[in-house]
Amino acid sequence: MPLVYRGMRRDADGFPMLGETAKTLGVRAGFDIDVLQGQAVVNHKGMSVNPHWRHIHPFFRPKRLGFGGQGSNDLHCFRAGEGPFAASGLCEGLELVPDAPENGVIRHGVLRPSQAIPIEKYRANIAATREMWQIDEA
Repeated sequence: MPLVYRGMRRDADGFPMLGETAKTLGVRAGFDIDVLQGQAVVNHKGMSVNPHWRHIHPFFRPKRLGFGGQGSNDLHCFRAGEGPFAASGLCEGLELVPDAPENGVIRHGVLRPSQAIPIEKYRANIAATREMWQIDEA
């Protein structure tokens, strides 16, 4: 799995909180992912991830870290994986699709379904990665 970062709320067990918000491990149907007849559509959308926590959008980066973070301090920068931030298949049914570089630097990408599948299966595939995520704010 490529090394990816995401700003999320931490659950009581230290892993990311599951949910259907921008601040949890999951996706919002119709916003983060397009859904057609109950199927998650394979396009440029998916769960947002970044190649480093400093590239996480300021609204999802906790203020306590500085670096322009504007997010609540109940957010944490989680990381999963260890390979390069490049287009690749991930865990079952997920693939990383990086955005085009900005000024030569890739700052964002999405974890999308690798094929059209029911939205609940896509969410289950994301949830199955939960114990891979750990806080990394160094």
